Amino acid sequence: MQSKKQLILWVLNILNSESDESRPITQTKIADVISEVYPCDRKTVCRNIKFLQEIEVRLSQPRVL
Repeated sequence: MQSKKQLILWVLNILNSESDESRPITQTKIADVISEVYPCDRKTVCRNIKFLQEIEVRLSQPRVL
């Protein structure tokens, strides 16, 4: 069983592994990838990205549309 608390880690992992300046990724696409394992929507992804920004986590050149 997957935990809701893991969502932020999945978002961070997807941003670091599947996006950069030349390969932007949408919040909807991130939600779709996570939804294969755990229920997730675009708004949840948005909240998690905002939290990562608030705590000043360095992302490896992410680009979210």
